[in-house]
Amino acid sequence: MSPRYWNPDNMDWPTETGRFPEKLRVPNSDWWAYDLPTSDEIKPSSWQAPDGWMLIDQAVLENHRRDISADEAERFFDGAEPDWSLALCSDLPRRAVVESLVERIATYQGKERPLVVLLTGPGGEGKSMAGRQTVVGLFERDPGLRVLWRNDDAATLTAEQLLNLPQGSSPWLVDTDASDLSAKSLCEAMKALSKAGRSDVRFLLTARESDWRSAGGASLP
Repeated sequence: MSPRYWNPDNMDWPTETGRFPEKLRVPNSDWWAYDLPTSDEIKPSSWQAPDGWMLIDQAVLENHRRDISADEAERFFDGAEPDWSLALCSDLPRRAVVESLVERIATYQGKERPLVVLLTGPGGEGKSMAGRQTVVGLFERDPGLRVLWRNDDAATLTAEQLLNLPQGSSPWLVDTDASDLSAKSLCEAMKALSKAGRSDVRFLLTARESDWRSAGGASLP
């Protein structure tokens, strides 16, 4: 590098000494040499969300914020599946259970094991909306939250995939609807997290109560 400054009197760019240490100056020149980081020092994160899952952060969530038409709201109240835009809409009241879910997850103090919150109930009672609204509420409490959201009901998570979740200053929330479809694999993954002392991961699982029982979820530890 060569530090320069604009000299309006001479209309040129002379060298400005004193900006960089002389020990780094290239001999007999007006250039200073600095070592650049090596490829070993530059290690971009290679972590990617597993197939069938997506990473949601504050920016991703905000991209879904928009005005909701009366027709969309009506379709939702008629039983249509919710989406993130509906969950973000302040005109739609939050489900009664959302506040307690947000409080429980946000205030969890790590105990060397993950937190698991299960929300079950009859079909059509608003569990899917409550799950999404809980995510919105958690981001209001902690904008640094990282959410792993399942967007393919056939997708599962292995213990290795969960153990590879990058650790940081903010926790992870693994959120899945229809969790009965992967109850056993999630249980094994949670055991691995507990064994590894990963208390930075929380789970929010929603399912129809009958489906959860049929999948053997009620008998899981």
